[in-house]
Amino acid sequence: MINNMKSISGSTKHVPPEGGWGWMTVLSVVICNIAAVPPMTFFGFIFKGISDELHLPMMQIALIITTNISLGLILNVIIVPIIKKNTSCRRKIGFVGAIMVVLSYIGVAYSQQLLHVILSFSICMAIGVKFITTASNETMKSYFVKTRRKVNKITLLSTALGAIIMAQLMAYLLTVLNSRLTMLIISGVSLSLILAALFLSNVKFHLVEEIIDQEMETFVVPNHENNDGIKNGNSENKSRVNGIHKLTTSNDKIDKNEVKSLINSKNKYIIVPSRNINGKDKNFDIANISLSQENVEDTKKGEPKRRNIYVKLLTNPLYVCVAIGVILNTLAESLFGALLPFMLFQFKFSAMDVGTGIACFATAMVVMKYVAVYFRPKKNIPPRIVCILAIVFLIAARVGISLGFLSNYRNLLTAAIVIGSAKGFLLGYIEETITEIIPPEEEDHAMNIINFTSGILLFIIGPAAGYSRDFTGKYQTVMLGINGLNSAVILLWTIQLLLSACIELCKVTRNYHGRNSQNNNVTS
Repeated sequence: MINNMKSISGSTKHVPPEGGWGWMTVLSVVICNIAAVPPMTFFGFIFKGISDELHLPMMQIALIITTNISLGLILNVIIVPIIKKNTSCRRKIGFVGAIMVVLSYIGVAYSQQLLHVILSFSICMAIGVKFITTASNETMKSYFVKTRRKVNKITLLSTALGAIIMAQLMAYLLTVLNSRLTMLIISGVSLSLILAALFLSNVKFHLVEEIIDQEMETFVVPNHENNDGIKNGNSENKSRVNGIHKLTTSNDKIDKNEVKSLINSKNKYIIVPSRNINGKDKNFDIANISLSQENVEDTKKGEPKRRNIYVKLLTNPLYVCVAIGVILNTLAESLFGALLPFMLFQFKFSAMDVGTGIACFATAMVVMKYVAVYFRPKKNIPPRIVCILAIVFLIAARVGISLGFLSNYRNLLTAAIVIGSAKGFLLGYIEETITEIIPPEEEDHAMNIINFTSGILLFIIGPAAGYSRDFTGKYQTVMLGINGLNSAVILLWTIQLLLSACIELCKVTRNYHGRNSQNNNVTS
């Protein structure tokens, strides 16, 4: 069927405000980046005293922290799509998440055994933080479409601000109070998340009117298949937005055969704007074009059924290679982040020294990620090469830590800045390794595979890393395993890049010889 939507000069349409109440949703995201994310990320820093009271071995500590991270990765696959789809209940989801975060800290503060900590932090905290952060971010995105890049800069910088504030606050509290009282105060700080949830108003109540300047008539033709593109035309400018193909003409003529060819393609929707809606000289008669759903389906009879996107991705060798590298890197960075506070305490640093080191690490990471995302060089550098260089710096820094480089406070700050900077560049480019080889409509599915696999593997490997620390009594074995995972990423991606370069060189050489042979034949 054809949906005919007319818009006459001077009429209006409702669009997101690009501001207004949207700035309150930005404030909501900033509150989450200060009160929710840093305390969960640096949980080991506060939990050290409670773990000593409960006499928990490192294997159980690693189980607690890595279970939280694993569940967060898996929830990216399950809960995030639900929150994205249900726009009307984001405030409720955020409110529930905020309450869960507050109760999680209280539960850990009064925990007396391992099970209490797992239920409070590993499960309840992971779900609560995922609820409130996802609801806030998705609501903010719905308010800002044209200016989203500017807003993302603000929220990214607020992550560094949160790391500095919360790391110093936790360090000060640990010097004057014990870990349990510190946990209760952090739970009081997290009450601000309830306020953040209340800011999440549905964007449909804040839409603004936008005047449509041009008069045109748009024919929306549904087509029940999907395709990556449409045929090239001579005088048409075709674009695709959110799975919809749009045909705009450079003149006032729309060819009837062109419309038919577009309709018979695999496009989901075809929007054909027709000018001269008040005139009588339309270039085609819509009624003469057979566009019913039944006819569209008839043209597709006998064609093979479209493959599942996940099967398509898993049968793509290049994606599998890149995904394995991303998964291994996620495992390495998650393990290092979980055990880092305990490593620093082993070097006999005070709580204030560790807090300052964590703040420097987080600040350098966010600043370098900001630089990597928004101030990239104009030269098209392959993302995997940048990631390999960043991983090399991470391995070198961890080797220095294993060899006892952290002998004084100055070396601690140096190592924190180097590791944070390298990790920032890595985070800034790691997603590009996926987006450069996967079409936009498949990116969510590609990341779902990576997140789910990383979550399952981390749940298994995390306690194993803690057990190796208990068995040997040293963190060097854990650092060796983490560097081994990063080294595997470097080896895998380097081999793939070299093979791709060799194949491309062979193609160029073959084409060159082919052209020379043709020229010789023509000359003879």
